[in-house]
Amino acid sequence: MACPITQGSAFNCASLSPGGIEPFIMLYNKEDWDAATLTLDATDGYITGIVNDSGKQAYEVSFANNSNVLPNCALRVVDAGQDGYDHQIDARLYDLTQAGRDNISKVRFQKVVAIIYKNSGIGEVYGSGVGLRLSDFQYNPNDPASGNNAQFIIKTPDSDAPEVAVPIVIDAGTAASTKALIEGLTTPGT
Repeated sequence: MACPITQGSAFNCASLSPGGIEPFIMLYNKEDWDAATLTLDATDGYITGIVNDSGKQAYEVSFANNSNVLPNCALRVVDAGQDGYDHQIDARLYDLTQAGRDNISKVRFQKVVAIIYKNSGIGEVYGSGVGLRLSDFQYNPNDPASGNNAQFIIKTPDSDAPEVAVPIVIDAGTAASTKALIEGLTTPGT
């Protein structure tokens, strides 16, 4: 299968984007994400708008700081099938409530989609095609630095085909409007 490149890119060292992400992720149940209406840029295909389906919403998971959230994407070469990408979010939660523990447990069986907001003013969607599931969880109630924390990893399941693309960009035109769009995803659709 031929997949020709259709656009180049240029590095502009005079206008570097700031690195890092905000200390939160938005999690959708995979079927709720699939039911959302996405508006895509006609030229580049990035997301410019998201409307939740009736009664559906994303759920915000906040962290102490952005060093507690590590999104990544890696190539997965498949011997018999289509190559693609494993999407992954590594995170550390502090002061884990019972509700938080219960929600992490649900992700063992329920696929989710994760959205981050980058300091450069855009968002990224992880797991939009295949979904992410819990692949690792460690609870440490005796950590003297935090008192009560849990580390978890949600990623493209090894048993599923990989995602066909790197994380999709969300850009609603300006940094402020993109952040507002992402933060507004916790409002159920009507």
